[in-house]
Amino acid sequence: MEVRDLWPDSMTAVEFIEKNALIYRWLKRLELYFYRTASNIVVVTNQTKRILEQQEIPANKIKIITNGIPDWTAEVFNLKLSSQRINSEFIILYAGNIGKSQNLAQLIQAAEYLSDYKFCIIGDGLEKEKLMKLVERKNLKNITFIDAITDKRLLLNWYAKADIGVISLKDAKLFENVIPSKLFEYAGARLPILFIGKGEGAELVNKYKLGKVALSKTEDIIDAINCMYDDIQSYRENSDNLDKFIQKYRWSSLANKYIKLIDSHL
Repeated sequence: MEVRDLWPDSMTAVEFIEKNALIYRWLKRLELYFYRTASNIVVVTNQTKRILEQQEIPANKIKIITNGIPDWTAEVFNLKLSSQRINSEFIILYAGNIGKSQNLAQLIQAAEYLSDYKFCIIGDGLEKEKLMKLVERKNLKNITFIDAITDKRLLLNWYAKADIGVISLKDAKLFENVIPSKLFEYAGARLPILFIGKGEGAELVNKYKLGKVALSKTEDIIDAINCMYDDIQSYRENSDNLDKFIQKYRWSSLANKYIKLIDSHL
């Protein structure tokens, strides 16, 4: 069994259902049943492993294999060389799900005070319409919404044009256990990361100097973006740390871990 998100607890973290709801209690029993009957459980963060152990799931059947860097992100290097910046816009990019867990309203609040920068939000989700109305109400001309892009080549073009890639998580204890897959995409594309939130994802950004971490507060986000703008060249030249990160978390390295795990049961 592979666990990428802790359902049904994620629903309570975004206040979608209450813990005393009948549906939550039923789903929780089902979740625990799956854990106890699985031969092996693969989780993507250390903290998720600890949470399962606290629920009396045997530690010896829980393995950690994180998300990783897709091979296609390597192509962004050639795109950056072949498409030099046409204008001087400083582009801050968010690409991904636009839902309650991402708490992108904080980014929009910050953008209101950062009119010199261009914000591009790519994706779809439950909160998109509400955020678009917020931007319209505030008459913010520096924010553009773009429909979700499934063509990886087109997405890479955006990664090549952008100066900062944003990851944003709601300020909830459960989401401190998450390492968003987008972190690996941005790093693979050598795009400096603004990580809004706490937890294991933030720790990776700090450890490998992949960008800057900000709390989910408007003032903190503004300060972080301004600091990244001032230091953007140092992030772009962070090749040694990036190379170490890419070597450790590329798909082929993680695939080998999975092969060994499966092979041990055959």
